[in-house]
Amino acid sequence: GKGDISGDLNVAGVSTFTNVVSSGVVTATTFVGAVTGTTGTFSSNVRIENTTYSAQSAGNELIVGTTTGDNGITIASGSSGTGNIFFGDGDSNSIGYMRYDHNSNFLKFNVNGSERLRIISSGGVGIGTIGARGATLEVQDIGTTGPTLLLAGATNTEGDIVVPDGQDISLGHWNNSDTFTERLRITSAGLIRMGNGAEANTEASIT
Repeated sequence: GKGDISGDLNVAGVSTFTNVVSSGVVTATTFVGAVTGTTGTFSSNVRIENTTYSAQSAGNELIVGTTTGDNGITIASGSSGTGNIFFGDGDSNSIGYMRYDHNSNFLKFNVNGSERLRIISSGGVGIGTIGARGATLEVQDIGTTGPTLLLAGATNTEGDIVVPDGQDISLGHWNNSDTFTERLRITSAGLIRMGNGAEANTEASIT
């Protein structure tokens, strides 16, 4: 049946209720079934759709799903709102977070209180910047003496920058909007062209 409880309910053993409505505090070791309410506090781990899965000790407060089939978590938001996952500590309740903005359709990642990476609606990625200058991947230097981009190969011959066969490699300048000015080209045949000059064989010495 249905029980209406205006005070606190303490369950020391195992009890089965079809439907419990309480305006106070319901205390039990384990809840099985649907739990609804305005607020709730669990003093131990919470499991959804499983009772036995052994999670990592640093991530076992909430365990969702089983080891079979597809499982997941959905964060629903308004069409002009945001969906968020926050990481907090004793100094800040938002020192890090992931946010999806439904109004502009971008996903951003904040680290140490500041935005560090954004994926915009077109698929462009900005690292250290919001990626709004028309590039597929935009990397903003963090202002240290280190390089903006470092490629470290597994050996001393594997720090490669490549394009597929049949494509040229072009280096140049971008006007931050819609115009690329080529300064150097390496053709798919291995020829080098600088500025508006003629293509030169790669065996030529350039100093």
